[in-house]
Amino acid sequence: MKTRKKTKREVQQDLINTTERLHDLHKIGGEFITDYIECDGDVWYSVAMKFRNAVWAVDHAKRRLGQVNVSDKYGQKATYIGNYDA
Repeated sequence: MKTRKKTKREVQQDLINTTERLHDLHKIGGEFITDYIECDGDVWYSVAMKFRNAVWAVDHAKRRLGQVNVSDKYGQKATYIGNYDA
């Protein structure tokens, strides 16, 4: 597998993706805190998993943003493939 430098467009799209994931985390974190307080420290398992997944999504987006070299098939294999193809 060959590697190449990311294009400016790919870096911009990764930055947008990271910003969106951070926004989602902020929203879900606020919902989690509200539920936690309203339930006197108890939360639904699904709420906790949604929060955990949002944290993971931000970490993943930050790792992707930090990549300088990527596979030559990066745009084809990205989870948001259509954004690179436009």
